[in-house]
Amino acid sequence: MRIAAYQFEVDKCIETNLNHILCAIKEASNNSADLLILPECALTGYPPITIPDSNIDFNCVKMALKSIQDAIELNNINCLVGTIDSDGSKRFNRMYLLSPYKEALHYDKTILGGWDINHFDKGTNDGIFEINGFKIGIRICFEVRFPEFFRKFYKEETDLIIVPFFDTSDFDNKEYYDIILGHLRTRAAENLCPIITVNATKPYQGAPTVYLNSDGFIINEAERGLDSITYFEFNGRSISASGKRRKEWINTVLE
Repeated sequence: MRIAAYQFEVDKCIETNLNHILCAIKEASNNSADLLILPECALTGYPPITIPDSNIDFNCVKMALKSIQDAIELNNINCLVGTIDSDGSKRFNRMYLLSPYKEALHYDKTILGGWDINHFDKGTNDGIFEINGFKIGIRICFEVRFPEFFRKFYKEETDLIIVPFFDTSDFDNKEYYDIILGHLRTRAAENLCPIITVNATKPYQGAPTVYLNSDGFIINEAERGLDSITYFEFNGRSISASGKRRKEWINTVLE
């Protein structure tokens, strides 16, 4: 499966973000991608970093998602897109999985921290989906800090974990970026599962767009801070000899 990760400067305007997303869908499809992944809140922007909460127009969100669905059907590609969405009185930090001619699926951020605590409701679904025959696990941004929340993917034997971020700051902090990359490398190695991530880019990118194998080694990483589409070739989970030994030890502890 060929996966495209589009890191870009997410704007406060849904229409601007939508135009970027539609262009990315077309480009990814033209480059034979099966799945395009986008950052957390890529459609709406992430309050309060890009927009105040009161500015979210959920009718506009609904229409934009319809435009994305039309585009993926036209271009025959799956898309994982982040948005803020509403279910009646509840609001969620949500990742939609949109596939051609299929009902939309979603994962809602479950571990809430910082701004999320007071403005989003906790999700309840497990974040495991099938894409092109692969079992994919999804976690969002802050959730990477909780190893126990990734252990479910080990138990469910997911083929791949995808982690969309909206992790940016107003000043350059490469050390923080490296800490988040370290968390990701550990999550991959301790669960023997590859991880692919994507993040927003501006003002300064605080988490990587990267492909890590099941040992936590970097296979490919996008240039930090540069709006770009990076392509990853995913052929299924492959566990090294050392990984197989770790699996024996993990299973012994979990028994």
